[in-house]
Parts: sequence; structure tokens; C-alpha cells
Amino acid sequence: IPYKITVKNGKPSGTYTIGQKVSLQADYPAAGKEFDKWTVTSGKIELGDKSSYYSTATVKASDATITAVYKNGPDPANNAISGLQNDMEYLKSSTLTFNAVGAGMDNTNPNPGDYRYRPTGYQIGSVTGSWTEAPYQTSMAINAVGDYTLTVTYAKDVYDGNTWKADGTTDQKSITIHVVNT
Repeated sequence: IPYKITVKNGKPSGTYTIGQKVSLQADYPAAGKEFDKWTVTSGKIELGDKSSYYSTATVKASDATITAVYKNGPDPANNAISGLQNDMEYLKSSTLTFNAVGAGMDNTNPNPGDYRYRPTGYQIGSVTGSWTEAPYQTSMAINAVGDYTLTVTYAKDVYDGNTWKADGTTDQKSITIHVVNT
């Protein structure tokens, strides 16, 4: 007996028989969204990996509807500088250490269309530096009293199904610190 399987926000919809495995693929997410999970919205069908953009469904004795659900992607407002506090005083010649934290960098199992903000470099006064991989951390001593602005640049990377690729979008976060004698 053929059963109608409808796949919303993905493919392939069609007619299948009991026990047949259907290879699912979610639609590429809209801007600002990422694939979240597969859900069965009606009928009976057995889903494989619900959290994978590519999954399977095994047909049961029922018509069914499966839906790919999306969530909001990482917000660049969550890009951060940690280790130093904005508008705080630090002693001249002491070692200052800061970390750059990019939104979405904790995604260790990405799906196509997922994105993240990767720290790429920093500037403090006339000193610049860059990172090519984690940890995104720098230590330095500032030997002159004054006010300094630390700016970190983040590149938006999008996962294409095989690798992360920069899409040309950047974000910056800044803090100001005060270096004092005592």
C-alpha cells in the first residue's frame, strides 16, 4: 500500500511503501536562520537523526508530514572581549590578557547554512595582531600611561556542507582601558 509522505521545508515529498527509507534534505536556511531539527507534524513515520540537515525517515502504515524546523542563528551582538573590563584601570607594565569570543564558535557539528563569527584580529593603540586558529587570546604589557581602545574584528563564516568559508561580513567590538602608574 503506498503512503503519501509530505516534507515541508525540505525534500523529497512523494509516495512510498511500508518500511521504505526516505533520504531527507532540509531546504537551505533563510538569512539569519539555521537548521534546528526534523519533526513529525502528522501521521506516523520513524525519523533517523532529528538534528541532522541530511537524515532519513522510515515509512510506517500511515500518511505522514515531516517538517524541517529552523532557529535563529548566532547574533553578532554576542561577540565579546573577555579578560579585560571596559573603562577599568590597569597598572603600567603589567601583563594584560584578553580573549576574543565569537558567537557560534561552539558549533562543533555544523549543518549547511550554519554560521559563526570567528575572531580574526585586534588593534590596541598602534599595535595590531591576528589569529588563525583558537585560542583567540593575546597577552601584552603596555608600558605607557594613557587611555587605550582595544578593537577586535570578527569574520562571519558560513558552513557550506564541507567547510567553513568567510562570506565577507565582519563585526567589531571595542573596549577602552586606562593604563595608570599606581
